[in-house]
Amino acid sequence: MMNNFHIIIPARLESTRLKNKVLLEINGKSIVQLVYEKAQSINPLSVTVATNHKDIFDHIKSLGGDVLMTSSDHQSGMDRVNEAASLLHISDEETILNLQSDEPLMPKNIIIETGNSIRSNIKIATAACVLSDKNEITDPNNVKVVTTNNNYAHYFSRSLIPHTNEILDITYYQHLGIYSYNRGVLHELANLDVTYLEKTERLEQLRFLDHGYKIYVNKYDQPAPTGIDTDKDYKKTLSILSEK
Repeated sequence: MMNNFHIIIPARLESTRLKNKVLLEINGKSIVQLVYEKAQSINPLSVTVATNHKDIFDHIKSLGGDVLMTSSDHQSGMDRVNEAASLLHISDEETILNLQSDEPLMPKNIIIETGNSIRSNIKIATAACVLSDKNEITDPNNVKVVTTNNNYAHYFSRSLIPHTNEILDITYYQHLGIYSYNRGVLHELANLDVTYLEKTERLEQLRFLDHGYKIYVNKYDQPAPTGIDTDKDYKKTLSILSEK
């Protein structure tokens, strides 16, 4: 069955903590290739890598994949996705899923459900997984999210939210860096002014909330997938995928 959304994978090479990470190999395939192939496997309307680097462009082309060269001036993956959507002439009524190029372990069910969340009353959707380990809960690299009773985001933070003296007595959710958008709304988001909270927390989704947009959060009991930001993450992912 075809999933009725487009997937755009923003990919850049300028990683500060792990050099050229999306081109690093796991079991003979690059990280971005693994993400691209997973995206293709769920049968969306299209899958496109959006990059600003010739090495990534040539790599995806050599695999027979769809790739676009985009500006080097973008400050975020969302901005790159927005440019790619324009180059692809995706209409304002269609849905776009922004899938990170360094997330080969992102579960298919989360990709599919996030992509299919967009409807008349939901214009932006994302996902979050339960955090259970105390060290993971307090780690500022794990972005936390709190939601309303109907699963719209109240706030995202690198700090411990909600605050309590007994942190294991309540359920904490880690936000995952996956988004789906109505195309018309994505264009609006990319043209919003940066806000104080966004700069303070270094979280672009706070720009959406500050400007009055609602973000629907799909919540999961399963553990959060490991993203690849450091050499430790890379080795952990290598170990997980080598066992499959």
